Amino acid sequence: MSHEAPTFGKLLAQELRQFRRNNPDLPPEKFWEKLAELADQNLKMLSLLERPRFSKKEAMGVLFDALAECTGKVTAQMTGPERRECGVMLQEIRLVSPDVTPFEIKRRARLYRTKWPTWPLTISSLCKRWSELGEGGDRTLSAKRDIYTEPVGWRETAARLFPNADFSDREWADIRVTFGAQILAQMQ
Repeated sequence: MSHEAPTFGKLLAQELRQFRRNNPDLPPEKFWEKLAELADQNLKMLSLLERPRFSKKEAMGVLFDALAECTGKVTAQMTGPERRECGVMLQEIRLVSPDVTPFEIKRRARLYRTKWPTWPLTISSLCKRWSELGEGGDRTLSAKRDIYTEPVGWRETAARLFPNADFSDREWADIRVTFGAQILAQMQ
């Protein structure tokens, strides 16, 4: 009998079940926020592991598309000045957030709309408010919550969170799907 790797859907469902068990009284809107967060994390993992590596130009294209689309632009119909503005703003964002991901751009755009619902979300306005929408530090929130990169000191945090479990001989890759998000949240 062959052992197949878990699919995106199965991993996401497993993480959601674990989250729901740990938070039984959670209001529905918080559950949907967690679903979006887990989907972003898992899609990031898929983008890093399962698709071919992008060249620098292709990676910039993915970020460019994310920035344009989250502000309502249709990239295929953007004029020259719109494309130049998007490119310049993306360069500015990458200067302060070199590990920015499309998911981080979209997360900050959602936060922008939540904080300032009556303000128009433009490429320029998102860039101008980038630091206000971040979590501080030199890494983006997406990078800080990346369960696929082993964090330093995770065993100590895991031992405090789960006193009945022994993590001394376990590898991060073995526990990250089940416990990773909880451990990372505690470490921040």
